[in-house]
Amino acid sequence: MKKAEMVSFCFENCESVEIPVRWFHQFRISGIHEEIEKQFGNIEKITYADFCEMELYWDIEKEVHRFSGLLWGVRDHIRNWRFLERVRAQRDIVSIYVKYEEGLEETYYLPWTSLDFTETSNALQKAFYTRNGNLRIRIKKRSEV
Repeated sequence: MKKAEMVSFCFENCESVEIPVRWFHQFRISGIHEEIEKQFGNIEKITYADFCEMELYWDIEKEVHRFSGLLWGVRDHIRNWRFLERVRAQRDIVSIYVKYEEGLEETYYLPWTSLDFTETSNALQKAFYTRNGNLRIRIKKRSEV
């Protein structure tokens, strides 16, 4: 069995954040499947997940508070948001990257349906605070019915 040590969220605007697994109260990805498609001039195998649900502990900001990546075009008030509030409000997690102790790494692309014309928020991503202050995030593919 592979043991994860780090999970990264990759956001629509190319920001990312690494989260040690101890900060997750719950973590589940399911409906995993692969597709081969052409992207950016290459033909690649891409792993998708139809469902993702996780819960982050309320006091995660003691350790996790820095984003990396491109921050151009981000308004100042957004740059200064607390980590949990930024994740809850922006609704823009594109993929989850899991790093295992043995050095293996896997990336899972999540379902995305644009919330509005800007295409920067995901209508399928829901996030809310639990009674104990944790942040629960759920991203679920719409059924094809």
